[in-house]
Amino acid sequence: MGLKQTEEFRQDAVRIGLTSGLTRKQVADDLGIGMSTLNKWITVHRDTDLVSKKDLDLAKENDLLRREVRLLREERKIYKKAPVLCGPKAMKFGFVEEHRASFQAKRLYGVVCVSALGLPAFRSRPASRRRRSDLVTLAHIKQRSRLSLGRYGRPRMTEE
Repeated sequence: MGLKQTEEFRQDAVRIGLTSGLTRKQVADDLGIGMSTLNKWITVHRDTDLVSKKDLDLAKENDLLRREVRLLREERKIYKKAPVLCGPKAMKFGFVEEHRASFQAKRLYGVVCVSALGLPAFRSRPASRRRRSDLVTLAHIKQRSRLSLGRYGRPRMTEE
């Protein structure tokens, strides 16, 4: 703003910032002041009697509850996308690699129940005998499909 703010304006800004339930960024934008200015005022006036102890305690509790709700919503999004939680570790690590960009890594590892150190170890591990066998079988299936020109089942059998 460039203008000197009155002490009353500062006190009101601190009271709103601590008790309104809005984020400090929202309060600063609404009042037309910088967020760093609001934070400085709150730091200076936090321990004064501008805001009652009860209101301050409620504001702190609201902040904690908002943080918890945000974390729980993120975990719920992960759970919705993760039917692999009951599957083998290979499925879990595959899910983690697929969704690393969408979610916070620490939260993702915790929800899927794998360790951050396990992912690099999983990547460097050679394919199991079962996995190699599955890849060979898949290659045979793809070859047969190409040979039959993508037709499979009854139409091809009735022509022969």
